[in-house]
Amino acid sequence: MKTYKTIRGLNNALGKALGEPSKATSEGTMTDGWMCIPIKSNKLYRVLIIKDGYPFGMNSEQLDILEDTFGGKRYVANMFNKECLTVDILLEVSK
Repeated sequence: MKTYKTIRGLNNALGKALGEPSKATSEGTMTDGWMCIPIKSNKLYRVLIIKDGYPFGMNSEQLDILEDTFGGKRYVANMFNKECLTVDILLEVSK
């Protein structure tokens, strides 16, 4: 398992593993892809999948990649009244 010292390095690695990241459109919706959001003082990041403008549960292949490659832990998050499987990844902070 590789660790990442910056969010930029983590995002680049996630892009190689999961494809294109989600982006906000001018209408305020999200494009299909993945999103990495900070949790707990920017040391822990939650990765979730966006589909049709809303958070969407990850499939087993995506979960396995994030757990095995990035040492992530899977969680069930309730977003927009829907349960979604997400993965939390710890960012190694340089001292």
